[in-house]
Amino acid sequence: MTKKKEVSEIAFQLEKMELTGVKLDVPQGYIASGNFDFDITVESRLESEQHEIVVTVNIVVNDAERKGLGGLISRYWYSVRDFDTLVLRNKEGKFSVPQALESSINAVSISTARGMMFSAFRGTALHEVVLPVLDIV
Repeated sequence: MTKKKEVSEIAFQLEKMELTGVKLDVPQGYIASGNFDFDITVESRLESEQHEIVVTVNIVVNDAERKGLGGLISRYWYSVRDFDTLVLRNKEGKFSVPQALESSINAVSISTARGMMFSAFRGTALHEVVLPVLDIV
C-alpha cells in the first residue's frame, strides 16, 4: 500500500499569471452599500506534457439590487514537481489530481485573484469591494 503525500510534501510553483478580463457595469451615481456577494468559478486543466496545471478564476461581484456590477477573470500556470507520479490516469483515462494539491492551488489562485481585483477596481465605485478569505476544501 502506498502512502499518500501530504500537501507539505507536494512541490508546486506558480510560474505565470495573467489578468484576462475586467468588467465594470456600475450605473451612474452608484453608491456601494458594502454588502457584496460573489459568484466564483474555478476551472482547472492539465497540460501533462508541460507538467503544468492551469487554473482559471472567474469572479462576479453582486450586491442586493444588482448582479454583475463587476468582475474579473484571471489565469494561473503552476508547474508540479513529480507530476508523473502525482497526477495519474484512472481506468476511464481521466487524470486524477490529489485533493491536497488541488485545494492548495485553488487557494493560491483565489488569493491572487483577490489582489488583482483590488488593484483593478481601485479608483472606481467598486474600490471598497474586497473578496473575503475563503476556506478552500
